[in-house]
Amino acid sequence: MLANSVYPDAFPVLHEHRFDIGTRELTLDAVVPEPGLVPRVKEYRYVKAADEITHTTLPVKQQKDRYAGAVWQVAVRTLHEVFEADRAGKIRSVALTVSTRTIAPATGLPEAVPLVIVAADRDTFTAFDLANVVPHATLLHLGAALSKSPFDLAPADSSAGVRVRGR
Repeated sequence: MLANSVYPDAFPVLHEHRFDIGTRELTLDAVVPEPGLVPRVKEYRYVKAADEITHTTLPVKQQKDRYAGAVWQVAVRTLHEVFEADRAGKIRSVALTVSTRTIAPATGLPEAVPLVIVAADRDTFTAFDLANVVPHATLLHLGAALSKSPFDLAPADSSAGVRVRGR
Protein backbone atom coordinates (compact mmCIF):
# COMPACT_ATOMS: atom_id res chain seq x y z
CA MET A 1 0.00 0.00 0.00
CA LEU A 2 2.83 2.43 0.75
CA ALA A 3 5.14 0.88 -1.83
CA ASN A 4 3.67 3.23 -4.42
CA SER A 5 4.40 6.35 -2.35
CA VAL A 6 6.70 8.60 -4.31
CA TYR A 7 8.93 11.00 -2.43
CA PRO A 8 11.70 13.19 -3.86
CA ASP A 9 15.10 11.53 -4.23
CA ALA A 10 16.47 14.09 -1.78
CA PHE A 11 13.92 13.06 0.87
CA PRO A 12 13.39 9.29 0.73
CA VAL A 13 10.92 7.79 3.22
CA LEU A 14 11.03 4.14 4.27
CA HIS A 15 8.12 2.28 5.89
CA GLU A 16 7.93 -0.74 8.19
CA HIS A 17 4.63 -2.12 9.47
CA ARG A 18 2.86 -4.65 11.67
CA PHE A 19 -0.86 -5.42 11.72
CA ASP A 20 -2.82 -6.66 14.74
CA ILE A 21 -5.82 -8.50 13.36
CA GLY A 22 -7.57 -8.57 16.76
CA THR A 23 -7.67 -4.78 17.16
CA ARG A 24 -7.40 -4.06 13.42
CA GLU A 25 -4.64 -1.57 14.18
CA LEU A 26 -1.74 -0.99 11.82
CA THR A 27 1.49 -0.06 13.60
CA LEU A 28 3.61 1.85 11.15
CA ASP A 29 7.13 3.26 11.32
CA ALA A 30 8.14 5.86 8.74
CA VAL A 31 11.83 6.71 8.58
CA VAL A 32 12.83 10.08 7.13
CA PRO A 33 16.37 11.26 6.33
CA GLU A 34 18.25 13.06 9.07
CA PRO A 35 18.48 16.86 8.70
CA GLY A 36 22.10 16.84 7.53
CA LEU A 37 21.12 14.82 4.46
CA VAL A 38 18.41 17.23 3.30
CA PRO A 39 19.45 19.86 0.71
CA ARG A 40 20.06 23.31 2.19
CA VAL A 41 20.04 25.24 -1.06
CA LYS A 42 17.70 28.21 -1.33
CA GLU A 43 18.32 28.97 -4.97
CA TYR A 44 20.71 28.45 -7.86
CA ARG A 45 21.88 31.19 -10.18
CA TYR A 46 23.99 31.39 -13.27
CA VAL A 47 26.93 33.82 -13.12
CA LYS A 48 27.64 34.77 -16.73
CA ALA A 49 31.02 36.43 -16.02
CA ALA A 50 32.42 33.25 -14.46
CA ASP A 51 30.34 30.89 -16.61
CA GLU A 52 29.30 28.93 -13.54
CA ILE A 53 26.26 28.09 -11.48
CA THR A 54 26.35 29.20 -7.87
CA HIS A 55 23.90 28.62 -5.04
CA THR A 56 22.62 30.43 -2.00
CA THR A 57 22.17 28.45 1.23
CA LEU A 58 18.98 28.75 3.24
CA PRO A 59 19.28 30.56 6.57
CA VAL A 60 19.25 28.12 9.52
CA LYS A 61 15.75 29.20 10.63
CA GLN A 62 14.36 28.38 7.19
CA GLN A 63 16.24 25.05 7.17
CA LYS A 64 14.62 24.18 10.52
CA ASP A 65 11.17 25.25 9.32
CA ARG A 66 11.53 23.34 6.04
CA TYR A 67 12.61 20.13 7.77
CA ALA A 68 9.89 20.30 10.43
CA GLY A 69 7.28 20.99 7.75
CA ALA A 70 8.45 17.98 5.75
CA VAL A 71 8.26 15.74 8.82
CA TRP A 72 4.70 16.90 9.68
CA GLN A 73 3.65 16.42 6.05
CA VAL A 74 5.05 12.88 5.93
CA ALA A 75 3.01 11.99 9.04
CA VAL A 76 -0.30 13.32 7.68
CA ARG A 77 0.35 11.97 4.19
CA THR A 78 1.16 8.49 5.53
CA LEU A 79 -2.07 8.36 7.54
CA HIS A 80 -4.01 9.51 4.48
CA GLU A 81 -2.38 6.97 2.16
CA VAL A 82 -3.11 4.08 4.52
CA PHE A 83 -6.80 4.89 4.94
CA GLU A 84 -7.20 5.77 1.25
CA ALA A 85 -5.61 2.49 0.09
CA ASP A 86 -7.66 0.38 2.51
CA ARG A 87 -11.00 0.80 0.73
CA ALA A 88 -12.39 -2.35 2.35
CA GLY A 89 -12.00 -0.72 5.80
CA LYS A 90 -9.99 -3.56 7.34
CA ILE A 91 -7.73 -1.10 9.18
CA ARG A 92 -9.59 0.56 12.03
CA SER A 93 -6.69 2.65 13.35
CA VAL A 94 -3.07 3.51 12.68
CA ALA A 95 -0.34 3.98 15.27
CA LEU A 96 2.39 5.90 13.45
CA THR A 97 5.91 6.85 14.43
CA VAL A 98 7.93 9.10 12.14
CA SER A 99 11.59 8.95 13.07
CA THR A 100 15.04 9.46 11.69
CA ARG A 101 18.11 7.34 12.14
CA THR A 102 21.34 8.91 13.26
CA ILE A 103 24.50 8.22 15.23
CA ALA A 104 24.13 9.01 18.94
CA PRO A 105 26.79 11.55 19.89
CA ALA A 106 27.13 10.05 23.38
CA THR A 107 27.73 6.46 22.29
CA GLY A 108 28.67 6.59 18.62
CA LEU A 109 26.03 3.92 17.99
CA PRO A 110 23.07 4.08 15.58
CA GLU A 111 19.78 5.18 17.12
CA ALA A 112 16.28 6.07 15.99
CA VAL A 113 14.96 9.47 17.08
CA PRO A 114 11.14 9.68 17.12
CA LEU A 115 9.95 13.00 15.70
CA VAL A 116 6.18 12.29 15.53
CA ILE A 117 4.17 9.70 17.44
CA VAL A 118 0.47 9.72 16.59
CA ALA A 119 -2.54 7.44 16.58
CA ALA A 120 -5.59 8.02 14.40
CA ASP A 121 -8.79 6.11 13.90
CA ARG A 122 -10.39 5.82 10.48
CA ASP A 123 -13.62 7.69 11.26
CA THR A 124 -11.87 10.71 12.76
CA PHE A 125 -9.14 11.03 10.16
CA THR A 126 -11.24 10.46 7.05
CA ALA A 127 -13.60 13.25 8.14
CA PHE A 128 -10.82 15.84 7.67
CA ASP A 129 -10.70 18.03 4.56
CA LEU A 130 -7.02 17.47 3.82
CA ALA A 131 -6.97 20.13 1.10
CA ASN A 132 -7.41 22.74 3.83
CA VAL A 133 -5.41 21.45 6.79
CA VAL A 134 -2.13 22.62 8.24
CA PRO A 135 -0.23 19.38 8.99
CA HIS A 136 1.20 20.56 12.32
CA ALA A 137 -2.25 21.66 13.50
CA THR A 138 -3.77 18.36 12.34
CA LEU A 139 -1.22 16.38 14.33
CA LEU A 140 -1.84 18.52 17.43
CA HIS A 141 -5.59 18.00 16.99
CA LEU A 142 -5.01 14.23 16.92
CA GLY A 143 -3.06 14.46 20.19
CA ALA A 144 0.29 13.59 18.64
CA ALA A 145 3.56 13.76 20.50
CA LEU A 146 5.74 16.07 18.41
CA SER A 147 9.41 16.94 18.54
CA LYS A 148 9.99 20.52 19.69
CA SER A 149 12.79 20.76 17.12
CA PRO A 150 13.04 17.96 14.55
CA PHE A 151 16.03 19.66 12.87
CA ASP A 152 17.97 19.49 16.16
CA LEU A 153 16.86 15.85 16.63
CA ALA A 154 14.91 16.56 19.81
CA PRO A 155 12.82 13.41 20.37
CA ALA A 156 9.04 13.63 20.65
CA ASP A 157 7.87 13.38 24.26
CA SER A 158 5.17 10.71 24.43
CA SER A 159 5.06 10.53 28.24
CA ALA A 160 1.52 11.99 28.27
CA GLY A 161 0.32 9.44 25.70
CA VAL A 162 -0.73 9.99 22.11
CA ARG A 163 -4.37 8.97 22.13
CA VAL A 164 -5.55 11.92 24.17
CA ARG A 165 -6.83 14.87 22.18
CA GLY A 166 -7.00 18.45 23.32
CA ARG A 167 -3.99 18.41 25.65
